[in-house]
Amino acid sequence: MNSQANSYAKPYYTLEETLKRLKEAGADLDTIADVLIIASEDEVANRLEVKLLCDEPITLVENKQSKIVKLKIPTDFDHQWWLDNYYSPNDIKELISEIESSQWLITKKVNFSEYIGAPISQERNFLIEPDIHLKKNLLVTPKSLEVSFNRSLPDLIQPSSWLRDAKHQTLSRENLAAVEIEGLFYCVCEKKKNPILESYKLVENNNSYTLAKHEKEGEFRENNWLALEDRTIRELIKNKNFVVTGKALHAYVEKSGFTSRIESQNKSKNEIVNNSAPLKPLTWRDLFTNPPKNTSELFLEVCDVVDKYCSEFKSTPNSKQLWKHLQKEPSFKYDRNKEVINDISSRPLDKVNFNKNFHRWTTNTAKKG
Repeated sequence: MNSQANSYAKPYYTLEETLKRLKEAGADLDTIADVLIIASEDEVANRLEVKLLCDEPITLVENKQSKIVKLKIPTDFDHQWWLDNYYSPNDIKELISEIESSQWLITKKVNFSEYIGAPISQERNFLIEPDIHLKKNLLVTPKSLEVSFNRSLPDLIQPSSWLRDAKHQTLSRENLAAVEIEGLFYCVCEKKKNPILESYKLVENNNSYTLAKHEKEGEFRENNWLALEDRTIRELIKNKNFVVTGKALHAYVEKSGFTSRIESQNKSKNEIVNNSAPLKPLTWRDLFTNPPKNTSELFLEVCDVVDKYCSEFKSTPNSKQLWKHLQKEPSFKYDRNKEVINDISSRPLDKVNFNKNFHRWTTNTAKKG
């Protein structure tokens, strides 16, 4: 056990390294796409945990009492003052646009005198200090952040399709401004240096927030304005910064029983040689060690093709060989343009779903004693 654990001693592995390790352990995988299929399994017991390696500067906030708010410039905004102080009309327009288009992160109202011992009680919306700032090489799980204003953040963080959506059709509609790190949830933010915004204070009115002028000289000025951003996470996903920790890789190999299957097969071969016993004909049962509890039309059709393959080649097929034989089966119709097999079940079968089913049916998920 310890020697196996030590063989996965690296902190994390790229998907290329993970594929190599899994194939060495006995997994029937051909490409990185196959690794991503088992990483997006619906059942946790069958899933390989993949993380996103964040090797770019990032600012994260974990504050559970935070809220997302939208801000508008007050109607009495003094354009002339800013023009007189060397800001061009275009500069002013861009600064105002940034304020009104961003999603700002604030926390609950607090009594500021409790923090500085001020003689006069002064309440304000306490802007948030980042929990992690400009730290590299973090392993994160992207999350989707529902943008709903003035609600607490824990209710807004949802699972993301970042691993399932290879073509980013669904991902484009997600707000990837949240991540999970070791069980804790964070918002991804950026600190904004906006002189117009820093000249105002936040005012709460019926659970909504507006900007107002400072009424007194020397009144506390907010300078830690944080806005949500998801560019960092999107870029990391686009660059496929996918990794698997050594711990997760070892756990997956252990629970999948790859090593024990290889040992069992070698033991059987040795027994056959030593005893000169006649070979038992191979069937789909020798391949699909984890058949579905509820037998489907698709499973029965695939089993029939596996039996034909075993009879012809005296061995069980791997996923690539079986996919090719399904295409050639006379009772099915393979659509080369759409790359799907028709008439095999009530719905056409594509390669992604075939590989997913193949992995599920051939993986031993039984708990070890």
